[in-house]
Amino acid sequence: MQSASPAYDPYSDVRWVGFNIRFELLDENAKDTAVPTVSGAESISQLEQLTDETTIMSGKYATLEPNSWLLGGGHKIMPDDVSEVQTGWWCDVLSDEEGAFSSPPSLSFYFGGISVDTIGYMLYFDSTADSYPDSIRVTTYASNQTTIIQQKTFTNNKHNCVIDMPVQGYYKVKFEFLTTSKPHRRVRLAECFFGIVQDFDGDSLEAVYITYGADLISEAFPSRQLDFTFENLDKKYNFINPNGLYAYLQQGQDIYAKAIINGEKVDMGVFEYTAAQASDDEVTGRIIANDIVLLSLESVFNGGSNTTVTLQNAVSAVLAGIDIETSLAYPSYAVSMAIPQGTTRREALRMLAQAARCAIWIDRNGVLQIRPLITSETADDELNADNMPSMGGVGVSEPVDCVELTVRNEYAETETLYTAGAGRRVKAVENPCAHNGQEVADWILAQCNRRIRYDNQNRCNPAVEIGDTLKIHDAYSENRNAVVIGQDISFDGGLSARTKAVG
Repeated sequence: MQSASPAYDPYSDVRWVGFNIRFELLDENAKDTAVPTVSGAESISQLEQLTDETTIMSGKYATLEPNSWLLGGGHKIMPDDVSEVQTGWWCDVLSDEEGAFSSPPSLSFYFGGISVDTIGYMLYFDSTADSYPDSIRVTTYASNQTTIIQQKTFTNNKHNCVIDMPVQGYYKVKFEFLTTSKPHRRVRLAECFFGIVQDFDGDSLEAVYITYGADLISEAFPSRQLDFTFENLDKKYNFINPNGLYAYLQQGQDIYAKAIINGEKVDMGVFEYTAAQASDDEVTGRIIANDIVLLSLESVFNGGSNTTVTLQNAVSAVLAGIDIETSLAYPSYAVSMAIPQGTTRREALRMLAQAARCAIWIDRNGVLQIRPLITSETADDELNADNMPSMGGVGVSEPVDCVELTVRNEYAETETLYTAGAGRRVKAVENPCAHNGQEVADWILAQCNRRIRYDNQNRCNPAVEIGDTLKIHDAYSENRNAVVIGQDISFDGGLSARTKAVG
């Protein structure tokens, strides 16, 4: 269950619901390759911090700028060693009595000889200071770093400055700070984003759909998906608009989603941009995003071999070079590395999870979970007549009499069949990683015969996660506990869910 405050009540009789989606239209290549240079800097400056995604300074530091150090105890003295604090860039000149610079301080970024495309910039000035640059000239350059592609001057009135300036195919950008909002002040910059953050809320969102789930016996490794439609009256998200945003959308850009109930935000996780489209009438746009499964794990894994290792070592080998946190129920369980050549990492992880008698999914925190879906005696939440429109939604799956598990090892050129149970209703499974084949076959049979299945429409508790246990009321007053294996959430001004669980 996603953590929430003690006052959180997802099923209150009267509730106000909403959604917030934050879409970072940032150029990751620009951030990773940007090399900063400045016209001048105080010794406390740390230019490498300008692209570390930290947008605030470590404290309100005392300076010798006139009338800026009030003896009220609110300022800190700058430490002798600044390597452990956030300082960003402090320019080495002060503005004059009119807030202007005789020679404007400047910050430039060069991108290592590659061209970048950005929709704009976000500059985060020191929010603890009483001033900020209020006039900024931005210039982008061609590959020779002297030919100007575009130049604009922007007026700013806040510490977090949004510069709306779409430019494609440039190699260098220069920011010149012409004036400050108060006289005798220096420029203090914490962070520069190469792009703009877009926020969608209840006023601009037409519909939001979030789906996530896991398979009881790891026959599938589904991806958590976000699909939202939003107002597009300004036509920014139209394919053929030359000033639109489609040219700046890149696979892998982060999208953050939060459900809101009575003012409390419930984190729905981080998604990566997958696809977008505009409607025929150009009134709405649509964006689809998925968790890291879809983009990061589709590459091929060719590290299979005729060896037996622990689940932890096998998962680490498959994820080599990919930054994904893992949580394994049985890290020491023995599995075979006989993963066929040409298998995707996603499929390799699915096979390893099944071979370890576990389900597999990515939770909303981006953690790869490999653990069995077990119904707990203690329920995390309850679905009852107060939050379900109907007491239906309970069914019984088809029985399985027998499981036949084939373990084929192409490296040893062996094939072994393991059988659990007996009868005509046979479920056939293949998994080359099942080192303990009989245990795995027995486990699959037991999971297949957890036959009581729930598929319930309800008012939606967005904090419910895969693996949570719900007490689900039914028309027979059995009111059993069941483990959640899927949740489909819909927002269209109202909030509802379809929850799938197994007893």
